[in-house]
Amino acid sequence: MHLTRLSVQGFRSLKDITWEPGKLNVVIGSNGSGKSNILRVLDMLCDSTQGHLSNYVKGEGGGIAILWDGVQQDLKVDIHASSDFNDEFIDPFQDLSDYRYYLALSQNPFHQNSNNFYIKDEILSTNESVLIDYKIKTPELFEIYKNKISPFDLSETYLYSEKLSNSNYDVFILKNFIASVSLFMNFDISKNSPLRSPVLTEYEKKPSKNGENIINVLHTLYSENRDFKKIVNDSMMAAFGDDFDELVFPPASDQRVQMRIRWKSLKREQSAADLSDGTLRFLFLLAVLANPEPAPLIAI
Repeated sequence: MHLTRLSVQGFRSLKDITWEPGKLNVVIGSNGSGKSNILRVLDMLCDSTQGHLSNYVKGEGGGIAILWDGVQQDLKVDIHASSDFNDEFIDPFQDLSDYRYYLALSQNPFHQNSNNFYIKDEILSTNESVLIDYKIKTPELFEIYKNKISPFDLSETYLYSEKLSNSNYDVFILKNFIASVSLFMNFDISKNSPLRSPVLTEYEKKPSKNGENIINVLHTLYSENRDFKKIVNDSMMAAFGDDFDELVFPPASDQRVQMRIRWKSLKREQSAADLSDGTLRFLFLLAVLANPEPAPLIAI
């Protein structure tokens, strides 16, 4: 499945934008133009599929903090996606579909807390049918809070509902597509970052959001996947010349592993603590972009 259209209104610096991405996109713009906020709105949707929308809004400072200029009443996100037979969860006996998912959040005047929002509209449809069509109006919201009754959580999506997603094929497909989005925004390569020190050895094949598990991902894939190892070696030689020999992962104490680079011209292997920022960033990109099991949508 791939994203074909993204429309956002009222999210942080994104007052009203529509984007129709291709398969590979490079977003360029001045500081404060909203590049990172495109990733943040995708991050919000990803959290919403796992029942973490309320925590996401709270972590961002509340409903008002994520609204455009702090004065916008509603936040609206509208995404369109198309499935294909390369998708991990696609049933080859099912017809391919185009999907639309619309989510609108609004300030909540009847419930003053750190989140201060509720889900106003939620729509999920395919080119054949409407699967979710939920709307709540202000009078209905008032009655819910006046009588202190809430038949459902007003701050979590229907798309998150396990019962709904497990009972409907198309809901399951779209939910997994959004939940599988891989976003990389804060890749720490500072002097004291985990990347520059030995890490507890774990079998990991997919990079985490902050990239802290990159050494384990590289160790796992470089050791067991010949195609990945060849891509890494070829790419490192293309970037740094024929002096590159290979990556090595000698064990450290307490079940930990470290990453080093072996150069042909040096007797001593170069540890991650001594690698340049650019080299670490390059290895991070290889772990993400050359991964043999890539996410359906990768945003860096």
